Amino acid sequence: MDNIDLEGSRREVLQKFIQVFESPFTVDDKDFNVSMSMGISRYPLHGQSIETLNQHADTAMYEAKLAGKNTFRIYCEAMSLNVISRMEMEIDLKAAVQFQQFELYYQPQLCLKTHKVVGFEALIRWNHPTKGLVAPDDFIPLSEELRFIIPMGLWVLKQACADLKILQETMGYDGYIAVNVSGIQLEDSDFISQVQKVIESAEVSPKKIELEVTESVIISDPKGSIARLNILRGMEFNIALDDFGTGYSSLSDLKKLPVNKLKIDKSFVDDLPDGEDDQAISTAIISLAKAMKMSTIAEGIETEAQMTYLAQNGCRYGQGYWFSKPKPLAEIMDWLSSRI
Repeated sequence: MDNIDLEGSRREVLQKFIQVFESPFTVDDKDFNVSMSMGISRYPLHGQSIETLNQHADTAMYEAKLAGKNTFRIYCEAMSLNVISRMEMEIDLKAAVQFQQFELYYQPQLCLKTHKVVGFEALIRWNHPTKGLVAPDDFIPLSEELRFIIPMGLWVLKQACADLKILQETMGYDGYIAVNVSGIQLEDSDFISQVQKVIESAEVSPKKIELEVTESVIISDPKGSIARLNILRGMEFNIALDDFGTGYSSLSDLKKLPVNKLKIDKSFVDDLPDGEDDQAISTAIISLAKAMKMSTIAEGIETEAQMTYLAQNGCRYGQGYWFSKPKPLAEIMDWLSSRI
């Protein structure tokens, strides 16, 4: 590939460009961090005209952004195919938002000691008209980039509240539903007022809704995130910090967060109970949560041994395939009724 077949001297020059942007820029005594992504096309290999070369360089730059920014990519033909695929996905996603081609699946969250169901996490699925059910990993990143996540996330909250009402009225369910909140949503100026309207319209208690935010959201805007989460906590929502330990947030930020619960990422559960690294990390998170008067929930529990280890070491709650895969509401109601 061209990205590998670049002369050492030219590669060094490109790396120097990137390094210039690694240090913050100071403007009016304020530091600003800027990331740099470069796309490169080469004459005559990638085009004969300026227009074609610019187009291909732009395509390569997009690939550099997808690779995590602060890097460069050199154009190759496969990139154009990726762009076409992305454009098709954009069109399909726009239609999905417009016609609400989504469905919520629910995964139970249980007390690890009593095995009592305490909550359900709402997980969105896309009912694509030709591709069938599409998992969130395949469309959420693009939805966030295009800001489709804002109306999509609002729909999730509305539907979760409606389903909670059904569970309460038909099954006497007394637990909560956990709803994931994107950083794009949290930054939106209308988010808090929209959330309040949804709760009031649905006539459910905010105490029965748990908002899950990822650690990366806090890292990107700690002051703003803390301020907005404090407002939501004041409205009596419960707040869980998802993917904890994967983003390396500072403890000084963590202690300011109005968080009720730390969620132990699946990557720290996979090798339990024998993996020494996962033992150390999971028990450290549990100890930290206890010290800060928070509860912990572990995701991705797939074996009895994992569940037992976590319970014995003080993790209060858990979810994963060992208990149940995510299911649509009707199947969850059947599953729940079998446990009563």
